[in-house]
Amino acid sequence: MDTLEYMKLVCGILTVIITYGGFRMYTDRRKYIQEVEKLKAEVRDAQVNTRGSELDNVQKAMQILMDEIVEPLKQEINAIRKELGKLRRAVEKSNTCRFATNCPVRSELQKPDKVGEKHFPRQPARRKTIRSDTTADTTKSGEDGLSDCDIEPNTYRYRV
Repeated sequence: MDTLEYMKLVCGILTVIITYGGFRMYTDRRKYIQEVEKLKAEVRDAQVNTRGSELDNVQKAMQILMDEIVEPLKQEINAIRKELGKLRRAVEKSNTCRFATNCPVRSELQKPDKVGEKHFPRQPARRKTIRSDTTADTTKSGEDGLSDCDIEPNTYRYRV
């Protein structure tokens, strides 16, 4: 065998080794890429499952909140509204009571809530005095010289 043949043989062997190594590297790379894609898909699935379980937990917490807190509060608020309506009607009727001037309930309601707050009790209602009889056609003049029947009530505060 000649050197040329040896060289061809060595080159052939090297070509086979390099080709095999390159092919192996190509197949290993494809396997690696496939493994990475599988792992990415598993991570995505785990994230979706985690989000789903988080949403389930949030929904359960909201349901518990609604059942245990909001509903009883609604019922309590409605009961308080009914009681407040009763109290409001009773207070409205207290003005027509014959004992309204010395009523202990009214005086208790008019007390201040806070201890340090200044309390100015309401003055008892005074009887209105009638200056002139509006049914009579006679007109009387007041101190200012104007007729008491011709004065219009002050309504400028109530205009819209």
